[in-house]
Amino acid sequence: MGRRSNKRKYKENSDNQNEMKKLKSKIKNYEKKGIEVAKKLKQVIIKIHKKAKMNDISSLKNIKLHEIKNNNSTKEEKNYKDGKYIGQVLNGKREGKGIMCYKNGDRYEGNWKNSKKEGKGIFYFNQGIIYEGNFKNGLISGNGKLYDCFGNVYKGDFKKNEMNGNGLLIFINGDRYEGDFRNNEMNGKGKMIFINGDIYEGDWRRGKRNGKGMINFSNGNRYEGQWRNNKINGKGVAHFRNGLRYEGEWKNEKAEGKGITYYKNGDRYEGDFRNGSREGKGIIYRNSGDMEIGNFIEGKPVGKIKIIKKNGEVEIIEN
Repeated sequence: MGRRSNKRKYKENSDNQNEMKKLKSKIKNYEKKGIEVAKKLKQVIIKIHKKAKMNDISSLKNIKLHEIKNNNSTKEEKNYKDGKYIGQVLNGKREGKGIMCYKNGDRYEGNWKNSKKEGKGIFYFNQGIIYEGNFKNGLISGNGKLYDCFGNVYKGDFKKNEMNGNGLLIFINGDRYEGDFRNNEMNGKGKMIFINGDIYEGDWRRGKRNGKGMINFSNGNRYEGQWRNNKINGKGVAHFRNGLRYEGEWKNEKAEGKGITYYKNGDRYEGDFRNGSREGKGIIYRNSGDMEIGNFIEGKPVGKIKIIKKNGEVEIIEN
């Protein structure tokens, strides 16, 4: 009996030694790859070794390395120069879920990575602004929603703490803009639906209508052409609900310069405009075939007017 017992113990010790050699070999491989998990695995082996007294080393095979990693994260409460943090910490850094209350009154609730805001979160600014959405490398980046202190709401793309990309801006007065943004301003292509029923679609630059665009007014009038500093400026065409059409140059939303007016009855005026009226030299082409050539002030002919009739007769009249 004594010899059999000694042989069994020797066999168990031999098996245990073989298991330990295999584990140590694995640990060396991890260390060569620079994996920190190997050091943690050593500590676990020592603890199990003391508990089991080498009688059940095979239980180490059931240990999952990712579980050892996750066990490093702890929940802590920590003070920083700019505020107080409550949440998950890994290796002394904010990692995972956490809340940061800043001394200036700002507050952030959400995900952290390497002590920076990363992923989903909510930021409450002390001015009353609220942002809910994505963060990257500590900055507002990605898709999100912004509620400002005046009641305006923005939904869309952000980049480096600013509205950049495509988005929808709903103003507190009911106006709605959908389109491109750049550096917190409407910039690029976009559509604005005004609360009064007007609809503008076209180019924007630095928050204003600049470039080419079309507006349909709620009263039935329509303009398509150039814009500058949020006003009709440049060349464009206006269609009026009374049947009149103007094609030509504009200044501050009024006909100014060279242009043509087409009237509903078939008449046509070609010439100079000023402050929205015929002013300067111009020609009226009547639907009868007659022509009137002369000068105009505030839309009316002045001085001598040359009339060339359809049959070729010429007449001079003076106003």
